[in-house]
Amino acid sequence: MKQHEILPFYDEHRFHSGWAHLAALRVFLPELFAARELHGCHYFTSHAVLCLSRFPTYEQRHGKPLLSIYATSSDMLQFEFVTFDEQPPTYRSFSERVVCPVALGLQHFDALYSKFLNAHARPTGDA
Repeated sequence: MKQHEILPFYDEHRFHSGWAHLAALRVFLPELFAARELHGCHYFTSHAVLCLSRFPTYEQRHGKPLLSIYATSSDMLQFEFVTFDEQPPTYRSFSERVVCPVALGLQHFDALYSKFLNAHARPTGDA
């Protein structure tokens, strides 16, 4: 999914029953995209969750650090930064999660985005 496709995608869901909580994403994402350069990011979604990766395909991003943005209610966001440590046959993930009002979204996004970028700079396998 391209950045220019994300806002229309979430905007169209405001007319669907049961998706009112996505209003938080419709408010936050235009602010995020206008205020921050997210060069090198690729986006994918499972509707209520927008995920940022440094890789375009599932095969490439599998096991790599991930940053997700959720709308937990119409005025609250959840950010989740996840790293993975695969040492077969064991698979571990480590996450840091922040839940905040939309008005504090950029501040908390920035903190986790910095960790996301730094995690990609580390050798594979470090958590």
